[in-house]
Amino acid sequence: TLTGVKDFSVNTGGFLSATNSSLSIAGNFTGDGPVSAASSSLTVTDGCSTNSSQLSGKLQFQNLILQSSVGKPFTLAANTTLTITGTLRLIGTPGQPVILNGLSGARIILMPGSNVVTVDAIISAPIEHRTPTIVAVPTMSSLGLLLMVISLLSSAIFTYRNIQPSVKNDS
Repeated sequence: TLTGVKDFSVNTGGFLSATNSSLSIAGNFTGDGPVSAASSSLTVTDGCSTNSSQLSGKLQFQNLILQSSVGKPFTLAANTTLTITGTLRLIGTPGQPVILNGLSGARIILMPGSNVVTVDAIISAPIEHRTPTIVAVPTMSSLGLLLMVISLLSSAIFTYRNIQPSVKNDS
């Protein structure tokens, strides 16, 4: 668990592995290095006198909470990919909505089973809903099915003909 941080950055060449972790910041989150936090939560809130917060890089979180009581805008930097595997939560207050903007090329990807919860919030960043992968079930052609039925019937008839009833002779 990491709390009370203004800005958090994973620099180029760095690596963040945050399994089942909770990160709470008030400023910017930059992921220039790999960010492996697919089973973790990031909360970005008011604090540290920041007027806005920016998320950048290729980021993946189970849960992301963007929360403000003063209408703080949150921005996805240009070409940022934010992948959510659980819940994206945006929480503002009446008259002071949370705003999530996306600059050029920024996108939010919601994986299967994930969702978005908003309370007094505006989302102007593109959201992609990924669908579950459907695996094709192998099937058989009509000719193959016909040959299988003929084979099974032949086998059943052959088995039936070869069964000899046992007869007792009491003489």
